[in-house]
Amino acid sequence: MTFAAVVLLGALSAPKTWAQAVTYDGCKDIRDIPVASVVNYSLGDIAAAAIAPNGAPIIYYNPRVLASTRWQTRLFFYAHECGHHALGHTLQGLRLGQEQEADCWGIETLYRANLLTDADVAMIQLDLSSFGRGDWTHLPGPMRAVNLRRCLGTTSSGSSSDETQSERAGSSGNFSNVLREVLDSTSRGFRNLRGSPDPDAGGEAWNAKVALPDAVECDVWVYRDRSLGQRYDCDMARETDSSAIDADFESVLGKLSDALPGWSASEKASTRSARRRTVFTKGDNSPEVTLEIHERSHGSRPYILVLAIDPPDNK
Repeated sequence: MTFAAVVLLGALSAPKTWAQAVTYDGCKDIRDIPVASVVNYSLGDIAAAAIAPNGAPIIYYNPRVLASTRWQTRLFFYAHECGHHALGHTLQGLRLGQEQEADCWGIETLYRANLLTDADVAMIQLDLSSFGRGDWTHLPGPMRAVNLRRCLGTTSSGSSSDETQSERAGSSGNFSNVLREVLDSTSRGFRNLRGSPDPDAGGEAWNAKVALPDAVECDVWVYRDRSLGQRYDCDMARETDSSAIDADFESVLGKLSDALPGWSASEKASTRSARRRTVFTKGDNSPEVTLEIHERSHGSRPYILVLAIDPPDNK
């Protein structure tokens, strides 16, 4: 993608350009075909990548919806939709992880082209944090916001996430005992487990005071949108290849089975955000423990094993 910031911002933010039905703003698809930007006031979203009936790649956008976001966010969403074309998603059909791949492609492309600063990324995160629950194709807004930093391989301080991995390693102790402590805290919405605020989460996440043994990092989420509830989640492993993360999955799955006698384990169908997923429950009024593998297209450790715990009222 070779678009210039001034051209792109003019196309997506200046009212005088909205009257133009079609523009070309620098994006090219995987076939090196220029991607047209097409105004669509009936679009119920900010923007969407698509293929025209004649096979041409296009990005629809709704200027009225765009007007409610910061210029940094408008730039990001254009790059996100361009990413769908540049990565060939629109020619492949739906598959796991495409939305996260487009997020990473977009933010990395803009950041490395010096079209966005760290402060600009933070502004985008604020806008994304206001998004709701998400759906089977998108992460919830707050988690999507935090994932932008993971795409760049940096924490809020700018240090490499791989460099900080050992520094943020999970607490020592018996896995079953620590897991039980976390499960007991579900009745309080994990409030007793909140540590220091996560600066990338818009006031909705805290570093957990109690981390599962061998976890890379654990967080407590308490969403402003009450329909999203609360969540405790840990990155249990980050790997460079799929066979390693599958081995990690089996290892943690065994620990969970030993730690949760009497609980039922159900293997769930893969989703766009998780390619492998097992859920542990014990009746309607029990918490839900989910182990899943996330895959991203960028970064030195693209495979992430996540263990998440939801209170009963989240289910």
